[in-house]
Amino acid sequence: MYLHASHITAQKQVLAPLMQESIGILLLPHFELVSAIEQEIQDNPLLEAEINSHKLKIDLYRTSAPLSGSLPDEDDPDMAPLLVHRPTLTDYLVQQLYLEMSQPQERAIGECIIGNMDQDGYLSMGVNEIAASLKVANLALVEEVLKAVQHFDPVGVAARDLKECLIIQLSMQNHPTTALAVQLIVGHFEDLAHKKYAHLAKKLKIALEDVQAAANLISKLNPYPARHWQNNGDIVYVQPDVFIQKNPAGDFSIELNRNGAPLLRINQFYCDLLKKPGMSQPEKDFVREKLTNAMHFIKSVQQRGQTLLSIARYIAEHQKTFLEGTGTEIAPMTLKDVATHLGRNESTISRAISRKYMDSPVGLLAFKFFFSNANYSIKEEIQGLIAQEDKNTPMSDQDIQEHFRSKGLTLARRTINKYRQVLQIPPSHQRKTSSNGNSRLANG
Repeated sequence: MYLHASHITAQKQVLAPLMQESIGILLLPHFELVSAIEQEIQDNPLLEAEINSHKLKIDLYRTSAPLSGSLPDEDDPDMAPLLVHRPTLTDYLVQQLYLEMSQPQERAIGECIIGNMDQDGYLSMGVNEIAASLKVANLALVEEVLKAVQHFDPVGVAARDLKECLIIQLSMQNHPTTALAVQLIVGHFEDLAHKKYAHLAKKLKIALEDVQAAANLISKLNPYPARHWQNNGDIVYVQPDVFIQKNPAGDFSIELNRNGAPLLRINQFYCDLLKKPGMSQPEKDFVREKLTNAMHFIKSVQQRGQTLLSIARYIAEHQKTFLEGTGTEIAPMTLKDVATHLGRNESTISRAISRKYMDSPVGLLAFKFFFSNANYSIKEEIQGLIAQEDKNTPMSDQDIQEHFRSKGLTLARRTINKYRQVLQIPPSHQRKTSSNGNSRLANG
């Protein structure tokens, strides 16, 4: 594993398997993970980066960010696979909906819920209104779909009020004060909002420190889960999270993208402070808290990497001919298949593949592409596109490439060219209809 916690002298402890931070890190694509690591190193003196001596091959990182840090030119065809338009929040939620639900009625309910949220992410319709608008008699089904949508990323969307939004986010946390935080929101929200902590402690007959800890946990929640999605339609830079390459033995080599993501370890100097006499209790508590946070952050990043590698290996095994370029069909694959194989739940797999890409022998692919196209055939789709094209302006290989890119699949030009040849379809300039109505095809 490329991230590790070496030189840790604090006693080992069992960390909560999926706290909110772990879920958040799992959702991050590579580019955002690098930023998160840099920010955590700045915020936590117990966490430090090792110098990464890993030598990168130029061809291996041909789709990674330039070393200068500058963004690629959008008009550069070689950089085009890396430039994508950020989806709107509606697009992003619908993608998650279709990954997690397969029944038409469930999807219709989910789309209605997603389509009736305000700019902050709150649901503007009641369950009864949604059921009536769709003529659904089963209110329990509407509630079930609503609960699922509320736990999509960003967690808390489609809540009907602030209390529900915060409680949904707390339900994803495994923290000692989670239950108390929920209790405060449900029954003592006004006192909590006015920071009457001493009054609450006396009223509930608990320690003031417990109330303050619960309030601190609540303060870290997001009361407006859709706010950061308001700048929609921006062009963003895509970096692969995983590299899949064919090795000399004929198998696939699968590696995480390490570019920009340093190895992490605990700062030994601060750990040694705990052993020295003369430290006050508040100082010791500060170091121990930062140590726990650093260890958990490292563990969360490790778990993210392990999960992505496991999913990538499963995909490589079940989509071997497609990734080799010898086949054009995507084999049927569901989130449940992967979850069962890895011993994880479907929601974890759904979060893990969200906004993640792999650099493969056939091009840059979105992880989610393999889960949204049962029995999908690239060859058949190319054939269909060309059959329906305007013969006065036939589709170039670049046009076909852009079509697939919009679906989360960035095929290499050579791959599209090869598929055309298999289908015996000439290039666009030979398919163009001349002014007299005849197609300009090659002789013979």
